[in-house]
Amino acid sequence: MQKASEEKDLEDFREALKIYSKAVPDATFVDIENKMRRDNLNFYLIAMEKPVGDCISVINLQGKLDCKFVVGFYYSPKPQRANLKERWPESVEGNLERLEDAGIPYDREIPKCSNCGEMGHTARGCKEEHVVHERVEVKCVNCGAVGHRARDCTEPRRDRFACRNCGSSEHKAAECPNPRSAEGVECKRCNEGDTIQSKSKYSYMLICTLSRSFREGLSTGPCPENLSQLRVSMNVPFLSKASRLFLSFSVLALGL
Repeated sequence: MQKASEEKDLEDFREALKIYSKAVPDATFVDIENKMRRDNLNFYLIAMEKPVGDCISVINLQGKLDCKFVVGFYYSPKPQRANLKERWPESVEGNLERLEDAGIPYDREIPKCSNCGEMGHTARGCKEEHVVHERVEVKCVNCGAVGHRARDCTEPRRDRFACRNCGSSEHKAAECPNPRSAEGVECKRCNEGDTIQSKSKYSYMLICTLSRSFREGLSTGPCPENLSQLRVSMNVPFLSKASRLFLSFSVLALGL
């Protein structure tokens, strides 16, 4: 353990700890941590809260099952990553107290049924009624089709940096000389692309988005079907003067 500590070799330290625990079977994690501090080793035994699955059992050096905390091996007594701070013991004394009921995760080697959730058998031998689980839908980000991923797509690769208006790779949407188009674009609120028949899809999409942004919390209904509804939404009392001016200007700029 001393040599592994000097070389800061974590794998060798784990193996040395196993050998030490077999040579001194009565030594607990608390005893070992105290001895490591007296010998000024570069490793620390830290007991942390860590969720484990039903197929895993946390066992200490004396064979106690289902310990509350999981022992980890670290180079510092303080958390070095932000995601460890909440689970890290508050003090040295708190860590020693946790180590009394801490262990190392081991596989129980008992199967868990994915159908009924019980231990001791698999779904193939389950006697309960078969449960149909909803599978996550796989959708290609290249062509938008369902059933395959982009790596398996047979369609030509889409340029992610191409113009979003006309699809050209030679310029961006802000520099596009073509008229604005909303072909293939769907409103995220009402799931429609052209509700106001007399106006372009692009104009309606912008109005729908603006209306949704400024009417948040006011109504959960669909997007405005005409301008009168939109103008009502602009006059709600909680909107600031700047917000009303911005929305009014947007409506006028679109010619609606």
